[in-house]
Order: sequence, then structure tokens, then C-alpha cells
Amino acid sequence: MWLFSSANSINWGRLMPQIVYYFSSCFSVAKAAEKVNFIVPTGNFGDILAGYYAKKMGLPIVQLVCASNKNHVLTDFIRTSEYNIKREFHKTISHECGAYACVLSGADPLSWC
Repeated sequence: MWLFSSANSINWGRLMPQIVYYFSSCFSVAKAAEKVNFIVPTGNFGDILAGYYAKKMGLPIVQLVCASNKNHVLTDFIRTSEYNIKREFHKTISHECGAYACVLSGADPLSWC
């Protein structure tokens, strides 16, 4: 029996460290029980999903905002429920928002930071 996983997909191996980043960030900038908002540049949903789980685990997050770039890949998916990789792609300086680039290249957006 083979078990498959991908380092460039939403999986617990990536979500757990990202959840820790939310807790660490919150404790670094907020006072005890102070509520926070996060604006997350994202294109493939994994990072903001980790924020959602951190909130469910009790982190005092008021709002998670998903930022997008000109490619608006995730924005279109949320609006239409369709993920179209056969679309025009615009080069931008905000690579972490361009999930389409990750799909084409297989690159890890974290390596661009």
C-alpha cells in the first residue's frame, strides 16, 4: 500500500507549522485576550486555512482577510466555485498571491519569501 502526499498542497505537514505562526504572531503583537485581525497574501488557501484552524483552537482572531493580486485566482474560485488553470496569467511582484504560478512551476511559494 502506498501513501502519497504533496509538499505543495494543503496537508497537515504544512498546516501545523502555519498554525504555530499564527499563535506566535498573535502573542508577539497583542496583549492578553486582545483580539486581532490577519491580512494574508495567499493564492492557494493553505495559509489562511491555518489561520481558520488557529481561530477554532481559541486564538482571538476577529477576521481573516485573504489578499489577492491581479491574477485573483482564489478570489475567482470563491466567487464561482471553479478553479480554472487555463486562464491568462499576469506576472506580478506578489508571487505568494499567484497560486497559478505554483501550479505551473511546482514551486513552493515559501521559497520566494
